[in-house]
Amino acid sequence: MTKYILATQVFFLFFYLRISINFRSFKKIILLIEKTNLSFFFNKDIKRNIKVINKISTFLPGYTCLLGSSILKMISNDLDNLKLVIGISNDEKFESHAWVEKEREIIFGKTKDIDKFKPILYIN
Repeated sequence: MTKYILATQVFFLFFYLRISINFRSFKKIILLIEKTNLSFFFNKDIKRNIKVINKISTFLPGYTCLLGSSILKMISNDLDNLKLVIGISNDEKFESHAWVEKEREIIFGKTKDIDKFKPILYIN
């Protein structure tokens, strides 16, 4: 039952962030992620949080790495040492990617070509 409650919270947070991205500036979205004081239930297990986000992301339209990483950062706000990282790459074309680190280890959003992204923003 607890995973369904967590999944419901993630689902609604996804749509809230998705709509917010369309109507708010990037700076306001970052402030929202940094300063969130929302209370989430059953969010103390980081592995479960990641699993729920990965499952829900498979059927949500408009899912991006920024949304997934932001959701993980927001629902896990009680957990220490999590950083949302946004990086860019200018190899062949401009690309961006977002991931979450804990103690300098990527715990969410790792890709096979992660080394090509240079971090430009860290959100504690």
